Amino acid sequence: MVIGLEALVLSHFDRTMGPITTHAVLFEDPSILAKLPPDLQRQIQGFIDSQTEEGFFSHNFKIYKTANFYFKITSEWARGLNEILCLSVVTKSKKPEMFKATLEAGVVRIKAIPNIFKAFYHETQPDDEDVGKKWQELKESLVLICQDVVNAKRQDRAKDRLKERARDQARDHGRDHGRDQTRDQARDQARDQARDRARDQARDHARDHARDHARDQARDHDQGKGTQGDNK
Repeated sequence: MVIGLEALVLSHFDRTMGPITTHAVLFEDPSILAKLPPDLQRQIQGFIDSQTEEGFFSHNFKIYKTANFYFKITSEWARGLNEILCLSVVTKSKKPEMFKATLEAGVVRIKAIPNIFKAFYHETQPDDEDVGKKWQELKESLVLICQDVVNAKRQDRAKDRLKERARDQARDHGRDHGRDQTRDQARDQARDQARDRARDQARDHARDHARDHARDQARDHDQGKGTQGDNK
């Protein structure tokens, strides 16, 4: 079992053998053949039998995740005049959907090769000189698709880093804002307490001054009355 395997796989419906894998390469290095676990290979080949309409779909196995594009190409040699194919990305990414646009563009690239159907008969039609050429063109196209897959991974990682940076900035901003708010509240509270203390002190001083003034007036008044009594 190869955990962490990442590969580009092309499956084809052979009119004699049924679904087969024509190509399985590591998309980080398309010159290296990918050794798919037998159960995974069978399951990917089974997509050809389970799908009916062209298009993208993803499928998760216990360990592996796949992004897939089921499609057909016009063929002069196939029974129904169509070759049935499935282009798959086996990935360890949790988001196989990131490869949708890449696979769609890859299928367009393959379909654009004139008489590409002949590439799938390189073993049964070896005398046709065009078969070898189309087989080579198909391999070259898969190399380019691998490059696009790698670029899609890098772009997705870059997006994730930007999202993470934005999240960190928002978190830091929230933390700083909370800290500033706490600091401002503490400052305002201290200012209010100082203001209240000053106001209370001023009020107490005024009250004490008024009390002392009233007391002094009363005392002076009493002293004045006492002086007048003595004079009599």
